[in-house]
Amino acid sequence: MFIDKKNNPRRPLVTIVIPCYNQGHFLTRALKSINEQDYRPIQVLVIDDGSTEDVCLPEMNFDFELLLIRQKNNGLSSARNLGLEKAKGDWIKFLDADDVLLPNCLSDQVPGFCNNFNIVSVIGFIEENTENGHTISIIPAFGDAVEALFIANIAPIHCYLFPTELIRKTGGFDCTERTRGGCEDYDLMMNLLCENITFITVHAIGVVYYRYRDSMSCNITNMRRTHVSVWVNGVINLLASDFIFTPSQSSSLIAGWLKLLKITPNEFKTPLLELGDVISKLIFEKKIIPEVTEISLLKTKLSNFPEADGLLKAINLLYPLGYPSTFHIRDQAILDRRIFLSDSAKPFDEQWLCQVFSMIKNNSMSFAIYGGGEIGKRLFKLIDAVGLTPVCFIDKSFESMNCISDIPVLSLQTAKEMNIRLIVIASARYYQEISELLMKELSNTLII
Repeated sequence: MFIDKKNNPRRPLVTIVIPCYNQGHFLTRALKSINEQDYRPIQVLVIDDGSTEDVCLPEMNFDFELLLIRQKNNGLSSARNLGLEKAKGDWIKFLDADDVLLPNCLSDQVPGFCNNFNIVSVIGFIEENTENGHTISIIPAFGDAVEALFIANIAPIHCYLFPTELIRKTGGFDCTERTRGGCEDYDLMMNLLCENITFITVHAIGVVYYRYRDSMSCNITNMRRTHVSVWVNGVINLLASDFIFTPSQSSSLIAGWLKLLKITPNEFKTPLLELGDVISKLIFEKKIIPEVTEISLLKTKLSNFPEADGLLKAINLLYPLGYPSTFHIRDQAILDRRIFLSDSAKPFDEQWLCQVFSMIKNNSMSFAIYGGGEIGKRLFKLIDAVGLTPVCFIDKSFESMNCISDIPVLSLQTAKEMNIRLIVIASARYYQEISELLMKELSNTLII
């Protein structure tokens, strides 16, 4: 059955708010992109934020409600909030005057809500550098939105489609010193974490985001300061709520803190360091417990930052022993060719390598490497470089391999007869199941 996307009377109204300060020359392009939407009904509110020359609507015919509202210059957040106040739509999108929507944007996003007003929709975007014309297409890939937002903002603001009342409930966009200089949209997203909402991704490109040399998002100093303020405020609000952190969210929180610590100028670090003390205390109290398979990596990262000493001590008390980094990012988590192409360049965990070398040399052990693939071959090169030689490789595909650098590749059954005292597992993806198999078949053999 054919459905007229533009004129279906049962479709909910979507309000699009366009704040505009001295960007009237971009407005026609933005409005044309809305007019080309294959979705109706639409309400468009253009907010002139006290431009030095009054913003004027183009002399064009539009088949949607279009209003121009003027206010004194109060900033981007204030203009967006005025549009939020005047919006009549059940759903709302915020579009900056210098960006555009692609024709499929709303028709792809609206159906995903199914009248659920506790969902935020995110669609993919094209980012175009206006200086050199370089473009890149991005569809945000994330699982848990809490974990993702601890690391970075998920997408530009016009990628999102929100339930209008949800944004009103959170108070809209921040107009305080916290966001003076940018990150208003990131601040909103961090505040939404306290609302226990669901994020969904539409697997399509729906908007274009233009990056200009003089745009707010290119003012690095301002962005660094506001980034810290927004992130810290969002985390503090979440900690003050009844939100219970999972181990993976706890690890993401620490990773996000470290990422900010690394890029933040010293003059802006104070709130970040104060929050680090709070996180350390929560780890001591076991209210934040990182993912056990990531402990080794976290300790290594934390040890690189003197300011992270409190966090490192807290984690050492929680996990005094070293843990191998046994986790693996499954293909389905990030289906991206670049993960495969860069796989051979991934470094080994330093603590794990030191443990391998130490156990082999100090105990004069006969050892084998389980896994004759890329990781096994790289590991062999490192071990061979320090004068250590495995008895053999063990691999399910032993028949097709025969040997690697003159070292025989054997089946597990054959290797069981060779009095091997240590087996080093050279596989991240299948580490757990290989470990369980070896413990079952070779109960007296050390496994690392």
